[in-house]
Amino acid sequence: MRALTESEKDRLALFTSRGLRVGLLQPTGTALEKSIIDAVEPFRDLLAATGVHDFASQGQGQSHKVQYPARLLVGSDWIECTASLYRPETKLGDPRIWFAGLKRLVGANNILAVVPALGRLNLINLTRDAIESRDVSEALAELLDSGPSIDAIARELLGKLKAIARRGPVPAIGHGDTTIGMTLEHLLGLAPNSSKKPDYKGIELKVSRKKRSGGQQNRVNLFAQVADWSLSGCRSSAAILDLFGYRVGPDFKLSCTVAASGFNSQGLRLQVDDKSGLLTETSKIRDNVAVWRLAKLRQRLSEKHPATFWVAGKSAVVDGREHFVFTGVEYTTNPMTENLGALIGSDVVTLDHLIRRYSDGRVTEKGPLFKIRPKDLGLLFPSPQSFSLTT
Repeated sequence: MRALTESEKDRLALFTSRGLRVGLLQPTGTALEKSIIDAVEPFRDLLAATGVHDFASQGQGQSHKVQYPARLLVGSDWIECTASLYRPETKLGDPRIWFAGLKRLVGANNILAVVPALGRLNLINLTRDAIESRDVSEALAELLDSGPSIDAIARELLGKLKAIARRGPVPAIGHGDTTIGMTLEHLLGLAPNSSKKPDYKGIELKVSRKKRSGGQQNRVNLFAQVADWSLSGCRSSAAILDLFGYRVGPDFKLSCTVAASGFNSQGLRLQVDDKSGLLTETSKIRDNVAVWRLAKLRQRLSEKHPATFWVAGKSAVVDGREHFVFTGVEYTTNPMTENLGALIGSDVVTLDHLIRRYSDGRVTEKGPLFKIRPKDLGLLFPSPQSFSLTT
């Protein structure tokens, strides 16, 4: 690509200053004559990263051509059109792109900015369009305002999730309730870990599946936190298991949800004491089973969720094997930690025990897990942002 002129740099800066990712194309005279533009590597990477299109997985020939919504800036108006993305059967199938109606707007070696946003490819001619003018700025307002909603890392992750969603049903990795999360982490190239730190470059990733009946999502994990044993009546998870567990085959386990509104089937209940700053798990047989300092729980919430993608998926059986389709994301930042105690007291946030003693005497504790339903995220996080992965 040729060097940008000063005016082209200034116009490009308008998009980058708003956090919008831009792909640049420079169609030659031959490209305009043949109605094909080479999709150069940086441009291909942008399309893949933003979930628009992955040329690497596209077959060659017209039968594999993909069309994507686009629009062209013409003067101070947007003209809707279609972008065609394909790899020809000739040679090595070098990736190509073309925008319907482009010839009337472009001269040879003009620099074109392509901005993936608002569900389409937005094309602006940086060589010809005086986008700094008032009329054109008004036309660009919606596009420019779409940039700052999430930061660069979040846009990067959102793009990868959209690319995964476009594959359709993907085979499950593993078995059990955690399968959907394991599958998505595998697809993103993330190694399984039990770290308390966020999963993806500072963004926590939480995945839940919609139930087959009713379509409601399962509760999702906020964080795990063991009790403060120095304050607790039971001094370990094993002690809690001894009192409230039950036999499952050769093992002894306690797997249950505990809420503040009433005793569960194991006789356990939560009590919030804002004055003392304590959360206490009580039971029908003893007042103090386990205790957490609310300040510690607020700290864990803040540490775990500075930025989080809450990903929804659904299960499908393909050829006798479970598959997943990922459908949407709720993006949250900066939890309102001061609300946590009240939300526990209102059953919005609940606790799950996952304790097991194996036949060899070994005891494991995967929790206690503090959980919330995705529909209630707005009670804990300011202005959650919703993104579809299928449109």
